[in-house]
Amino acid sequence: MVFSKTAEYAIRVLSYFAINKNEVISASFLHEKLDIPYKYLTRIMTNLAKGGFLEPIKGRVGGFVLCVDPSKIYLSQIVEAIDHYDGYDSCVLGFAKCDPSNPCVLHEKWEKIRDQMNTFLRETTLKDFESIPNFRI
Repeated sequence: MVFSKTAEYAIRVLSYFAINKNEVISASFLHEKLDIPYKYLTRIMTNLAKGGFLEPIKGRVGGFVLCVDPSKIYLSQIVEAIDHYDGYDSCVLGFAKCDPSNPCVLHEKWEKIRDQMNTFLRETTLKDFESIPNFRI
């Protein structure tokens, strides 16, 4: 499955916060740690704060802190906040109308993959990442 680059970065950022619970983390630190372009990263973090995932902390040692329990943050919510996730309901070939009554040539195969992807996104939380051995962000 391929997320947009912005969604990939957002998942990496929130994963880092989930693993480093209750730490105030600055954008400049994450820029260095996760190798995400700084300006791009600050926009993502601002959007994640607007989405209710991060709380900005002002001051000399400011940054952001995760404000939602990782077990309550589903990948579908992250992708929705960043990419306006629609359940990947659009046609894989780009046709305006593609459904069981008017299928494209890949409709049946895509429908199965799409359903599996949607299940994965709706059921996987940031908490699940903690159990992955040698997890790399």
